[in-house]
Amino acid sequence: GDTRAVDPLIQALRDKKSDVRWCAALYLGSLNDTRAVGPLINALSDQDPEVREIAAETLGDLGDTRAVGPLIQTLTDEDVVGVQYRAAEALGDLGDTRAVEPLIQAMLKDGGEFGYVVRGSAACSLGKLGDTRAVEQLIQALKDEDCTEAAKALGQLNDTRAIDPLSSVLKNGGSVMVWASYSLVKLGHAESFDSLLEALK
Repeated sequence: GDTRAVDPLIQALRDKKSDVRWCAALYLGSLNDTRAVGPLINALSDQDPEVREIAAETLGDLGDTRAVGPLIQTLTDEDVVGVQYRAAEALGDLGDTRAVEPLIQAMLKDGGEFGYVVRGSAACSLGKLGDTRAVEQLIQALKDEDCTEAAKALGQLNDTRAIDPLSSVLKNGGSVMVWASYSLVKLGHAESFDSLLEALK
């Protein structure tokens, strides 16, 4: 936890061994020193995807909005789902609404076999950002097979357009039903009552 370690760890981000670079990126986050932001942004271009992934996560932890633009670029990292996932997650943690439109685009992409992981992370971050520009797209995402994060995010945006779509997925059961119920209660409108009462059965 001693910030005298920051500069040596920044140096270690350029080590020849990828596992050293990975550990350096990880521990720079725990030191919570913004001197690491620039070097970690550079690490988003590392040849090793695991280093890129942990660099994205650490930038979210550090909370410095200088990372917003580079993380938005990292959302298009087509090679590795984990990198896109961590970039989307970090953008939600940074709380900057410049990320809303790129996150919407990430949420709507197919992304192949594991694309649902990125879509879920993007939906979660859109909920954190609290910008109602995402409402219609989150409603559309309720049609996704794994729409739990979209159901949860709609409750955070406090927009009544979500009431009917959330009510319609209550019959799906499982975790989606749980989060749709949670969001309807959070929205707090009486027109949800009948749907919630029916879900109790």
